[in-house]
Amino acid sequence: MNSMEQELQKLRHLCSEAELEERQNLQTELDIVSANLCGAEKRLIQNKRHMEILEKNHQHQIQVEKQKLITANNRAMELQYEIMSLKQALRVIDYIMTYLLARVVTFKA
Repeated sequence: MNSMEQELQKLRHLCSEAELEERQNLQTELDIVSANLCGAEKRLIQNKRHMEILEKNHQHQIQVEKQKLITANNRAMELQYEIMSLKQALRVIDYIMTYLLARVVTFKA
């Protein structure tokens, strides 16, 4: 944008010279370029705001996904603990069943 401002300054200087025959054309060109620069600056500000909003939304989405991951990990740990408990209970039942089968076999004999 700096070079654009320098060009505008040159055009303003040329427009201010009284002897210049193309003064009206230069003034028109200066007005057009000034309006374009103003529009570009407004779009730049809007784009910066939009980027800030996108960054905030992105950070929020990351936090939501992290929370989902933490919840899923906690649930997985709970399920692993439950599986271990069920395996232990199954071993106890298997031990009891084996004991009872051995007693039944010895009782029949």
